[in-house]
Amino acid sequence: MTFTLGLFAEIERDLISQHTKEALTCIKASGCLLRRIKANKNKNRKNNKINLTHKLQDSGFIVKKLGSSFGTLNTYTQTQKGL
Repeated sequence: MTFTLGLFAEIERDLISQHTKEALTCIKASGCLLRRIKANKNKNRKNNKINLTHKLQDSGFIVKKLGSSFGTLNTYTQTQKGL
Protein backbone atom coordinates (compact mmCIF):
# COMPACT_ATOMS: atom_id res chain seq x y z
CA MET A 1 0.00 0.00 0.00
CA THR A 2 2.77 2.44 0.94
CA PHE A 3 4.68 1.52 -2.20
CA THR A 4 1.63 2.34 -4.33
CA LEU A 5 1.15 5.73 -2.72
CA GLY A 6 4.83 6.51 -3.17
CA LEU A 7 4.63 5.52 -6.82
CA PHE A 8 1.63 7.79 -7.39
CA ALA A 9 3.44 10.65 -5.65
CA GLU A 10 6.49 10.22 -7.89
CA ILE A 11 4.33 10.13 -11.02
CA GLU A 12 2.48 13.27 -9.94
CA ARG A 13 5.77 15.04 -9.17
CA ASP A 14 7.12 14.14 -12.62
CA LEU A 15 3.93 15.38 -14.31
CA ILE A 16 4.07 18.69 -12.44
CA SER A 17 7.75 19.10 -13.33
CA GLN A 18 7.08 18.33 -16.98
CA HIS A 19 4.15 20.76 -17.10
CA THR A 20 6.20 23.52 -15.48
CA LYS A 21 9.12 23.01 -17.87
CA GLU A 22 6.77 23.13 -20.88
CA ALA A 23 5.15 26.33 -19.64
CA LEU A 24 8.54 27.98 -19.07
CA THR A 25 9.79 27.09 -22.55
CA CYS A 26 6.55 28.47 -24.03
CA ILE A 27 6.97 31.73 -22.12
CA LYS A 28 10.63 32.01 -23.14
CA ALA A 29 9.69 31.38 -26.77
CA SER A 30 7.17 34.24 -26.64
CA GLY A 31 10.02 36.62 -25.70
CA CYS A 32 9.19 37.37 -22.08
CA LEU A 33 12.02 37.79 -19.61
CA LEU A 34 12.05 35.35 -16.75
CA ARG A 35 13.67 36.89 -13.72
CA ARG A 36 13.19 37.24 -10.03
CA ILE A 37 12.03 40.64 -8.88
CA LYS A 38 14.01 41.75 -5.87
CA ALA A 39 12.03 42.91 -2.88
CA ASN A 40 12.52 46.45 -1.68
CA LYS A 41 14.03 45.94 1.74
CA ASN A 42 15.24 48.65 4.04
CA LYS A 43 18.44 47.19 5.50
CA ASN A 44 18.83 50.05 7.95
CA ARG A 45 15.38 49.62 9.49
CA LYS A 46 16.74 48.55 12.89
CA ASN A 47 19.25 51.41 12.90
CA ASN A 48 16.44 53.84 12.04
CA LYS A 49 14.44 52.63 15.05
CA ILE A 50 17.42 53.08 17.35
CA ASN A 51 18.26 56.55 16.03
CA LEU A 52 14.67 57.77 16.20
CA THR A 53 14.06 56.49 19.72
CA HIS A 54 17.30 58.05 20.96
CA LYS A 55 16.26 61.41 19.55
CA LEU A 56 13.16 61.22 21.77
CA GLN A 57 10.82 61.93 18.87
CA ASP A 58 7.05 61.70 19.15
CA SER A 59 5.96 58.04 19.03
CA GLY A 60 3.38 58.84 16.32
CA PHE A 61 6.16 60.26 14.15
CA ILE A 62 8.26 57.13 14.66
CA VAL A 63 5.36 54.79 13.81
CA LYS A 64 4.54 56.71 10.63
CA LYS A 65 8.19 56.96 9.59
CA LEU A 66 8.80 53.22 9.98
CA GLY A 67 5.41 52.00 8.81
CA SER A 68 4.98 50.08 12.04
CA SER A 69 2.41 50.02 14.85
CA PHE A 70 2.33 51.46 18.35
CA GLY A 71 2.37 47.96 19.84
CA THR A 72 5.51 47.02 17.94
CA LEU A 73 7.23 50.24 18.99
CA ASN A 74 6.21 49.72 22.62
CA THR A 75 7.50 46.13 22.60
CA TYR A 76 10.77 47.27 21.03
CA THR A 77 11.34 50.05 23.54
CA GLN A 78 10.54 47.73 26.45
CA THR A 79 13.09 45.15 25.24
CA GLN A 80 15.72 47.86 24.76
CA LYS A 81 15.28 49.08 28.33
CA GLY A 82 16.21 45.63 29.59
CA LEU A 83 19.61 45.69 27.86
